[in-house]
Amino acid sequence: MYEVKALPKIPPRKPDTHKGDYGRILVLAGSCGMTGAACLCSKAALRAGAGLVTLGIPESLQGIVASKLTCVMTHPLPETHLKTLSELGRQDILDFSKRFDLVAIGPGLSQYLETRRLVLWLLQSLDCPIVLDADGIHALADNIDVLHQIKKQIVLTPHPGEMAHLMGVSSTQEIQSKRFEVSRTFIRGRKNVTLVLKGHQTLVVNEEQFYVNKTGNPGMLPPVPGMS
Repeated sequence: MYEVKALPKIPPRKPDTHKGDYGRILVLAGSCGMTGAACLCSKAALRAGAGLVTLGIPESLQGIVASKLTCVMTHPLPETHLKTLSELGRQDILDFSKRFDLVAIGPGLSQYLETRRLVLWLLQSLDCPIVLDADGIHALADNIDVLHQIKKQIVLTPHPGEMAHLMGVSSTQEIQSKRFEVSRTFIRGRKNVTLVLKGHQTLVVNEEQFYVNKTGNPGMLPPVPGMS
């Protein structure tokens, strides 16, 4: 039974603080042709309130994202011949992740097999909270039991198509017609999982509570005040 209660307000920042006081996020994202996804995710982490954000990116793409991201640091990582993240970067990522409070994985990573194996290894090896999105979700969906191997909390952020893959159903209509029921079914028995089912009135659900986001619009960015 869910308890109905108001969400806590985000506390204002005190004048005598600095960026190091507001959390460090490592983003693992991007591949050839998908650097935009990596940049959007990194900027979103800053806009959500993170003090410091670093983007781990296939090494040949670092120059592209570094020129687009003024306020985000970049960390070049070993890549495959298709310019996706390589398994050769496993230990580098694991060691580097110890500097961060959270690792976000997935946007624009591609579904190349070696990169998918890297994602699954990281899910089982990282010792910090994880946010998993996009291609990261697709890697997990074909190996859903990996969720039991995750050491900390994980937030999954699927759109309806990715949710259908997670649930093993063929149609997004099956998801959209009963979004809340599907979400509750998925998180049942998974105490370390929070599900963010995106779409109109995005649902945020874990085993204890849920939240319906009644703001937003069909676009990926918030509206600019004064513009239609």
